[in-house]
Amino acid sequence: MLKIEERRELLRLARGAIEARLSDPSVGFAEPSEPGLKIGGGAFVSLHRGNELRGCIGRVLSPAPLYLTVQEMAVAAATQDFRFSSVRAEELAGIDIEISVLSIPRLIAGVEEIRVGEHGLIVRSGASSGLLLPQVAAEYGWGLSQE
Repeated sequence: MLKIEERRELLRLARGAIEARLSDPSVGFAEPSEPGLKIGGGAFVSLHRGNELRGCIGRVLSPAPLYLTVQEMAVAAATQDFRFSSVRAEELAGIDIEISVLSIPRLIAGVEEIRVGEHGLIVRSGASSGLLLPQVAAEYGWGLSQE
């Protein structure tokens, strides 16, 4: 669990990274003031304009420090999500940023171990896989079902 100060700083870093890269692609990423953001960890960054998704990209696992992963994924969500055109500088003020910091995935024995809205899911079948962020199931009112 991240402290409130760490959450605020991640949001500030994410927005700052997008703003900087939209104006100058050669700009580097900022360093955090919160030491807890220097640990490794996976994260997804989702961009929303109103109730509409505007971009979402992340890494389930990342050896990079969390603050770097979040900034990289924020820029990628704004400029590399193939489902959307790149975010324009003039629309950034109207975009909400949502950051999902991920714990290390673990195998479960059954659906009874899942807490909807708290746990995300990685589903694999052969070479294919998909990820469901915890908030998505809660937003759609999904529950546990073995049907």
